[in-house]
Amino acid sequence: MVLGIDLGTSNTVASSLSRDGSPVLIPDAYNKDVQITPSIALIEGKKAYAGNFAENLFESLPDKQIISFFKRSFGTQDPVYFDDYKNAWFSETVASLIIKKVKHDAELYLPDGFKQAVITVPAHYNDVQRKSVIEAARLADLELSAIIEEPVAAALFYCNYNKKIDEEIILIYDFGGGTFDLTLITKTGNQLNVIAKDGVTKLGGKEFDEIVHNSIRESYQKSFGCSFPEDRLTANRIQRIAENIKIELNDAEIPKNISKWIMVGRDAFEATFEYDVYAQKANQLIIKTEIAVNRCLRSLGMQFSDINKIVLIGGTSSSKLVYNFWKQKVSPQQDLVYHQPLSSVAKGAAL
Repeated sequence: MVLGIDLGTSNTVASSLSRDGSPVLIPDAYNKDVQITPSIALIEGKKAYAGNFAENLFESLPDKQIISFFKRSFGTQDPVYFDDYKNAWFSETVASLIIKKVKHDAELYLPDGFKQAVITVPAHYNDVQRKSVIEAARLADLELSAIIEEPVAAALFYCNYNKKIDEEIILIYDFGGGTFDLTLITKTGNQLNVIAKDGVTKLGGKEFDEIVHNSIRESYQKSFGCSFPEDRLTANRIQRIAENIKIELNDAEIPKNISKWIMVGRDAFEATFEYDVYAQKANQLIIKTEIAVNRCLRSLGMQFSDINKIVLIGGTSSSKLVYNFWKQKVSPQQDLVYHQPLSSVAKGAAL
């Protein structure tokens, strides 16, 4: 048995095959209703916490930093955190905490256990970045049988689910929390062929969060006439608030402004988030993904109309703004589909 791990920038998901050969998600060991592990860690003294527990702990440890988006530092020598003992933590070490956590969940959940694992990586990762992922697995005492590119894993799962697909060109559009990936794939019979790939390393849900975060800062400064606090507790709280407001704006069935009362320290203020302003800035980010898509197609001498199916995966792809942007681009002959955008990569890794 092999464990498939989608080590994501925002969230990590693990999957394995059931006895009938279909992929199933690995739940949290202490909350079976949760199947996603936030890719965050928190260090306190000589103790390290990962995932959901770290996310819920920061309120009781106000001077501690939530370590997130460490995946963006893979392949660099840049520390992502310094602990109380002035020790540098690198992305590989923090990633190993997340991997250990999902490994522990899988060991408790799978009756037959597992021997090896497959971990996914963004399609545009270079060799150094891929070696960082391999090193993180080694630090977590996890034996790897392979690493596989995230869009390829999603394509494996999608095509396994839709066996009738044949002689088609498929665009896997993977817009996640921290990176954007695209891969063009052809399917002939049971054969999948990657014909081109592209992406943007630092483009994802984090940039959508920052639109909201900047709006919160501006509202605070207008309300109190002073600069925004820079302490760690405030940063951790605002990070979570911004993400929740972003999700609310992204998921709005009917575009509308949102007003929220926000507490920073002892100061309470009302912030209004104008949907049209947010949508305009969000669309500027989505256009960057379109540029990458067109660049990839040009490298093959192809046009957008040559694509048969566009498969949207990744958390940011779930935004209605992303879906509506591409809905206006596709022709009636092209399919624009969601296929389990948050879990397809992990399930493909298990397959």
